Amino acid sequence: MTADRPSDAAQEATGRARVGRSVRAFAAVMTAGMLGMTSALAGDEAPQREVFAGVDAASNYTSVYAGGGYAFGAGFDAPGWRLRAVGAWGR
Repeated sequence: MTADRPSDAAQEATGRARVGRSVRAFAAVMTAGMLGMTSALAGDEAPQREVFAGVDAASNYTSVYAGGGYAFGAGFDAPGWRLRAVGAWGR
């Protein structure tokens, strides 16, 4: 083994640290989303905002995504224009 190449154990520890940070970021996004949705759920009107997040993982990759949307007009239950934004991180 050369000094320039990190060991497999070091690479695995780095990967676990990245996944840990991703999980914490996902939890923060979900918490913020739930707090933001509270006002939409309080009334009898159809919600005009949505927040979503998720994690996709397999043996060779991990992806974390989050986003939000806004429905112009009568809400998500009625026809109309929607605006959505999504951000993702993957490795």
